[in-house]
Amino acid sequence: MTESFSFSQNPEAQNLESGGSEHISQAELNEWRTKIEIANQHNVFSHCHSCGYEWVASSKTTCRCGSSKVEYILCWQFPDD
Repeated sequence: MTESFSFSQNPEAQNLESGGSEHISQAELNEWRTKIEIANQHNVFSHCHSCGYEWVASSKTTCRCGSSKVEYILCWQFPDD
C-alpha cells in the first residue's frame, strides 16, 4: 500500500485550503513534500484486524500474530493536540 499526494505544479502560487489568501513558493512546497516523505518512512501506526494489536513501526509489517490483515495509518496524520 503506497500513499501519495498530488498538488498543482504551478510554481507561481500554491493556494492553500486555509482561506485562499496565502501562497507558498515551489521551494517551500518541495520542502514540505520532502518532510512528509521522511515522516511516511518512519512513523507508521498499525492496527491488526485479526487480534486487535496496535503498534508504531518504521515500515508496514505483518502483525506479531502472523496476520496480514493490518490497517496502516501514517502518524503525521494525527493532530498534535
